[in-house]
Amino acid sequence: CKTEPKKTEETAEPTETEKSVPERIAGAHGFDNWADVKEITFTFNVDRDSMHFERSWNWETKTNNVTAISGADTLTYNRNSMDSIALKTNSGFINDRYWLMAPFNLMWDANNYTYEHTEEAMAPISKESMQKLTIVYANEGGYTPGDAYDFYFKDDYIIREWAYR
Repeated sequence: CKTEPKKTEETAEPTETEKSVPERIAGAHGFDNWADVKEITFTFNVDRDSMHFERSWNWETKTNNVTAISGADTLTYNRNSMDSIALKTNSGFINDRYWLMAPFNLMWDANNYTYEHTEEAMAPISKESMQKLTIVYANEGGYTPGDAYDFYFKDDYIIREWAYR
């Protein structure tokens, strides 16, 4: 009928106001572009006192092939089919990838943690007032069950500081 208001089609995509805080953080860090990434190479370094430790990784994201380099040792494995050596190595990969890509893990791990959003909290390093997202992983499954993280961010949802606890 011409006198009835025109109906608009609803889209399946949530609007920015409908997205959860973890989704907004991941989005602000470029998660929407993840499908375009074919390969990532990075090195995880630890320096404590006079000790230095590093592991290098090459991750072919489409095939899930991972090459791990630590000292003189190199191991290439596929994350979809791992033996006991690959499983042990993969725990290091998961740890190092987490530190590299924490905002993306908010999406990848969404079914494995609970979260709480605090509108105003003091960030531990800068002592600035920021928003805080606390996530706590389930006590079962994964490599480090029960881990908890506090992510501090401003209104642009870019993580400024975070703490493992």
